[in-house]
Amino acid sequence: MIQTHEYNRDLTQAIGPEDSLGRLFSWIPWGAKVLELGPARGYFTRQMATTRNCTVDAVELDEHMAELARPFCRKLIVGDLSSLKLGEHFSAGSYQIIVLADVIEHLVNPKRLLEELIPLLAPGGQILLSVPNVAYAGMVAALLAGQFEYRNEGLLDRTHLRFFTRDSLGQLLSDSGLFPLEWVPVFRPLNESEFKIRVESLTTAVREALLSSPHALCYQWLVRVSSQPQIEQLFESGPCWQDAFPLRVYSSSVVDPAHTATVSVAWAKVGVERQTLKLEIPALERSEINIVLADRIGYLRLYSVKLYDPQNLVWSWSHGDELSTLAIHFHRLALANADECVLVTLLDGASWIQLNTNEVSFPSEATLEIELGWPMSSDYMAAKAGWETHLSSAKP
Repeated sequence: MIQTHEYNRDLTQAIGPEDSLGRLFSWIPWGAKVLELGPARGYFTRQMATTRNCTVDAVELDEHMAELARPFCRKLIVGDLSSLKLGEHFSAGSYQIIVLADVIEHLVNPKRLLEELIPLLAPGGQILLSVPNVAYAGMVAALLAGQFEYRNEGLLDRTHLRFFTRDSLGQLLSDSGLFPLEWVPVFRPLNESEFKIRVESLTTAVREALLSSPHALCYQWLVRVSSQPQIEQLFESGPCWQDAFPLRVYSSSVVDPAHTATVSVAWAKVGVERQTLKLEIPALERSEINIVLADRIGYLRLYSVKLYDPQNLVWSWSHGDELSTLAIHFHRLALANADECVLVTLLDGASWIQLNTNEVSFPSEATLEIELGWPMSSDYMAAKAGWETHLSSAKP
């Protein structure tokens, strides 16, 4: 009997939409025939079988975990995916969905497995994968500190044999004859990860370098793939889900020059016209709050900014109020009133605004709530202008 670490998740409550399994679950159609590889104790298997009416077959390495998952499976094979020939156990063209939730990083040769899955897919079938992101800022920060500590679970699970970034996973899928349909990042704050890093504990140079990527806080990549290219890959419709940008809030005390500014980071999505971000602010006596609105040039819509202590509204600005009530100073940006928002033109990747909160104090931790939108990027607008010029010149 092979002894392995027993992975477990408490799914007695409904899976949340921001949870990695919740996102995978949202891709599974009602009544689907599913092949799940690596079900562990069967927590996800149970969810598919009981709430989606799925017929689930599975392969699990650990005998004990397999027995826990078996009641929710039509067929379960105990075996090692590194050597098992799946075509000898499962019929070709049988599955609408094949699930590999945090599996391929445990394999010496994931390409062989992925290639073996293609014949098992029914017409129009899809493979759903999740993998840890080795480019996660917490892991990079730990490496900079000389730390590379294996654990039972997490990014440095001691049984991980392969490590992936989005690009390297994309290359593996391409080499295996698979076509990504949708990429989804699962973000996790540094201090909530196993690395327990507080952003403000890092030097400015390290912090800026670590968070320069829009996916720096992406802890896992989820991807939905097909064995056939799809039209949706050629023409992207709707917002670019995975394109995120950081909004950083620096807070300090006006009356205490020795107070070190703390920084909070939230991530917003390019392509979403209206979204609300919430950031925690430490207790301050007369606050100075500076916001770096993004990490790139572009056009941002600002609808409202509110400060709660911790539940009471202590300061607010909304579109329609005077701009002077919003900001004391701003740098490398322009503000202009529009019909439903203030249009913010960001002139570089460090454009900042100082809120008009210098007379505001809060004795306990507060929450800053910002409603904004970034409906399109400057690159998109430039390309759109180019397309329109080209099309107008091509008209007879």
